[in-house]
Amino acid sequence: MTAGVSLVCWIIAVSLNGWLLLSVAGRLAAPTLLKRACLAFAVTPVILVAIILGVAAIGIAPSNEFGDRLFQSFFTIEIVAMLSIGNVIFQGMVDGVIAFHRRVNGANLDRFPVSFLIHHQRKLKLFGTLAWCAGGALMLYGVWFDTHV
Repeated sequence: MTAGVSLVCWIIAVSLNGWLLLSVAGRLAAPTLLKRACLAFAVTPVILVAIILGVAAIGIAPSNEFGDRLFQSFFTIEIVAMLSIGNVIFQGMVDGVIAFHRRVNGANLDRFPVSFLIHHQRKLKLFGTLAWCAGGALMLYGVWFDTHV
């Protein structure tokens, strides 16, 4: 695959990942998002195997480029699903820590570590999501520029 096509595919994949993590995650409830991400993570290998078996059953010998793009698409979906799961877990951890301190440590809510977490909860979640986006961009770079089957 040419570098230009890889670059376009990488930009599309990173944009899709950022859109899912920054926009869609805020609109869906965490359990719904977690179920959908886990479903995508579980169903994608089944679809990949079905495509491989279907191509083999027809008797077509696919080119190396077809195999590369197929596996790159597969890994892109898997990475985006894993990052969505990680983001939901991270945001749940932030909410869980705050809920714990409000329930058990009410006397110290105005002290430094806890008050910082409570006052900057949205910013902390956004920073975590941006960190998932940056990590995803690096992973997707490896997929679209260095994966050869």
